[in-house]
Amino acid sequence: MPADKRVLLLDMRAVERGRLAASTSRLGYIAIFAEDVAAAQAIWAREAFSIMIVDLNAQLAQIAELRAQMPGSSIIVIGAHTLAAALAAWHAGADSYLPRPIRQNELATALEHVLHTRAGKLAEAWPERSALTEFHGMAAELAHQINTPLTPILGLADLLAEELPPNHPGRAYAQAITDAAIRIRDVTWMLADIAQQSG
Repeated sequence: MPADKRVLLLDMRAVERGRLAASTSRLGYIAIFAEDVAAAQAIWAREAFSIMIVDLNAQLAQIAELRAQMPGSSIIVIGAHTLAAALAAWHAGADSYLPRPIRQNELATALEHVLHTRAGKLAEAWPERSALTEFHGMAAELAHQINTPLTPILGLADLLAEELPPNHPGRAYAQAITDAAIRIRDVTWMLADIAQQSG
């Protein structure tokens, strides 16, 4: 099984773990489980996985430890549906944030985002041998540089809009930010697709 198809669910409550496992399965991934960081490290030693989904209730300081001990694996944090929780996750080094309750379309978007970002990083490390390969590398770098700040912009604009009262004029601005960011995201995904065609 390719590493890109394995998703580690770390430190989850049993009910949520079951729902996430079912959702990841419907999206074409295989869910594997770890109760704590030590168990995740033991799994990593046997088989690599490209994505970890971590409960925000776990210590945020562990995100840096996970990143150091499992290089190349992206981290998606799940937590409360608040702006403060999302900011805490991003400041701790998460690649993406999913507020509860987790919707399947949001999970799919987060998984695609981290895989596209990972593909861009791998393309950066690949030796450049021709002008076409160089073009693919530039496309991957550009997609990565745009996508990295774009994901928090999308998440934070969404959370901001939900925290504003229904008739607040700021909701229209937040929606305009979201709409523009989605258009930019679609372009960056096209760039990432171009970069992946280098094989």
